[in-house]
Amino acid sequence: MNYYQHHIGDFNSGTVRMPQLARWLYRDMIEVYYDTEKPLPADFEVLCMSIGAVGEDQRTAVKMVLTLKFQLRDDGYWHERCDAEIAKYHANADTARENGRKGGRPKKPIGNPEKPIGFPSGSHPVSSGNPEETGLKPNQEPITNNQEPETKGKTKPRAKRASSPDDFDPMAWLIERGVEQKHARDWLKIRKAGGDSATASIFEGIEQQVAEAGITMAEAIAHCAAAPWRGFKAKWWRDREQPKQSPLDLAAQVQRNAGPRNPGGYVSKQEQLERNNRAVAERYIARLKAEEAEKGNDHESE
Repeated sequence: MNYYQHHIGDFNSGTVRMPQLARWLYRDMIEVYYDTEKPLPADFEVLCMSIGAVGEDQRTAVKMVLTLKFQLRDDGYWHERCDAEIAKYHANADTARENGRKGGRPKKPIGNPEKPIGFPSGSHPVSSGNPEETGLKPNQEPITNNQEPETKGKTKPRAKRASSPDDFDPMAWLIERGVEQKHARDWLKIRKAGGDSATASIFEGIEQQVAEAGITMAEAIAHCAAAPWRGFKAKWWRDREQPKQSPLDLAAQVQRNAGPRNPGGYVSKQEQLERNNRAVAERYIARLKAEEAEKGNDHESE
């Protein structure tokens, strides 16, 4: 599999009590599972190498994820949700191949092959009668409901139908900018499911955000299709690697920040930045004092 749906709500609710490091490694383990379409290796060392887990803290987090989310069998670590998604993927692929062998869905017939109901040409009793009796002259044009009324001896011009704007093809637009067809197709499905429009102005705005992020359109759409993101913002791209605080970490931070002047424990970004700057300055001053004290001790020893 080169694509799978990542349900953000399900993932967050299933990992809310896990440390941030374990959440990251869990995502990597799932991606390896889908990529290989088989259980994770039973050999712990091989498993850590497959997801790039190094260091004692990462290896401990891997053990935690295996205990909470996977089931060890003879041939490796199995994951029930991944197995169901892989089976669904192959079932859809088999259906598509079967339809392809049958030539696809049958096309609807163009037009009505049957003759219209009515009198055949020349069979109408009035039109086929004597012109003197019927009152109709040869080559006389029939009066229809669509005939324009005459105004002051001139025929009133028919109002022109408003011309529709040029059709915008989002698939062609993305491919022209180097996006792989499968990524473009998956991302457009995500946007369509969310009810997002596909107009030239919207896609030009997305292109500007991609340029601001400093990446190619192919990289942006590939990430949007996998994330999944219905749109793209340069800020989203810059913030995607920043770790999110778990509820337990957030509660601990609020408890640390709480005080007589701030019983709620809320700290704004500006206040947090000022606190960090003060902490850096205090450490620098302490280091200078330590160096001065060390120099004084050297002079006394001389």
